Amino acid sequence: MWLFDDLPIKWLRLDSKKPPAMALGKVTDAVILICTVIVLARLFRISLGSIYLQKGGLRLGLIFGIVGFAVMATFGVLEAQSLGIGFERIRAWIPWLLVFCLANGVMEELFARGLFLKKFEPFLGRFFSNLVTAIVFAAGHVGVTYSSALPTFLGVVFVFALLAGWAMQKTDAIWGSALFHAGADILIMIGIFAGVKT
Repeated sequence: MWLFDDLPIKWLRLDSKKPPAMALGKVTDAVILICTVIVLARLFRISLGSIYLQKGGLRLGLIFGIVGFAVMATFGVLEAQSLGIGFERIRAWIPWLLVFCLANGVMEELFARGLFLKKFEPFLGRFFSNLVTAIVFAAGHVGVTYSSALPTFLGVVFVFALLAGWAMQKTDAIWGSALFHAGADILIMIGIFAGVKT
């Protein structure tokens, strides 16, 4: 992904530090990863359902995802206001926030949980599969620089990862977890777009 994700940004001559470029870069990453996974799954005759790319319990997944997204987005706006980021600024970023966060939500849920949960279950069971993927997902955030309270941030990421994994297992699909993840990313991306630590 790192070889190609900045190509569209360069072609369009976008400022890589601005929200439109960040969103385009994330969509490019997501398309590359998701297409690679789907092509390889088809090539090796791996069911897309085995990586949660299926309808599954769509109704429950959408309820979980939309409610989670709404709650997280609300917290994101409230946190932004406490950091001095006005609503007018946030409103201008809404299209880029949605594009970035939805692309990242699907991409990271597929990569962090979709590829592994069902594969671990025969060895670890449902609970421990979710636990292991949540630990790995949280550990992947150890080096972040956008949080001013890293231990607290990692604890929240771990709990959110457990919830996302539970939702994926419960609905047998990625969609609810991806929406929930996208909402949680709004908390982070408002700060990143504004250039402040959250």
